[in-house]
Amino acid sequence: MKIEAINQSEMKLHVYPNPNIGKFSLEVCGPVSDACLVKMLDNRGVVLYRNKIDVNKLLNVDFIDLSPGSYTVMVENETTDVRHEVIVQK
Repeated sequence: MKIEAINQSEMKLHVYPNPNIGKFSLEVCGPVSDACLVKMLDNRGVVLYRNKIDVNKLLNVDFIDLSPGSYTVMVENETTDVRHEVIVQK
């Protein structure tokens, strides 16, 4: 299942599968030309992961040790940020 997140300034964040077991893929699509910063936050706002992601490229992430729950994936560049909820189930 592929889930499309909020569309802001035509930048889109795809997260799949969702829900997942801590392994999932991220893809940022849109007219954005620069690499974006991707962060994963827990429900308290603590940054658990930070990395750059190229637009229109797939990033596979493995957080198999995460506790079950809801997390936020945020992708941002100089002008836009997109957030998406990720559900981890075991």
